[in-house]
Amino acid sequence: PLALATNRMVQISEEMLRGRAEHNDRCLANLEEISLHQQNIEGINRALTRLCPELQILYLQHNLIPKIENLRRLRDLDYLNLALNNILKVSSW
Repeated sequence: PLALATNRMVQISEEMLRGRAEHNDRCLANLEEISLHQQNIEGINRALTRLCPELQILYLQHNLIPKIENLRRLRDLDYLNLALNNILKVSSW
């Protein structure tokens, strides 16, 4: 039988964040920089801002993100890379 691929929407999760925070002993509360490029992420959810409130540098390039949102709480964010995404809308972040 032919197996069909499932199109599962990739969201930022705690597991994903901890896996990419190895340089910070997987601690998220005081994480200042994270690279989430080329993860097929389809949206910026609140898990990122809730779990990593002190982010200063965020790499999200080369994903499938259509809308810039849910970044308002990242008050220390100095650098954001969203190159090579599918951005169609910028909400009041």
